[in-house]
Amino acid sequence: MREGSGIPASTLRKHKKFAKQIRALVISRGYVMLNQVTAPDIDTFYANRRLGGRT
Repeated sequence: MREGSGIPASTLRKHKKFAKQIRALVISRGYVMLNQVTAPDIDTFYANRRLGGRT
C-alpha cells in the first residue's frame, strides 16, 4: 500500500497489520500460491485472531 494514497494513517496501520498476520498464516502452512488458502484456513485465522481494544 502506498502511504500517499489518502488513506488515513490508522487504516493504513490496520491493513499492514492484517497483511502481516495473513502472511504469517500462509508461511506457517507452507503455502506458496494464493489458491492454496481455503475457506477453513480463513475461518481458523479469524477464530484465533486477537482483536485490539478499539476494534
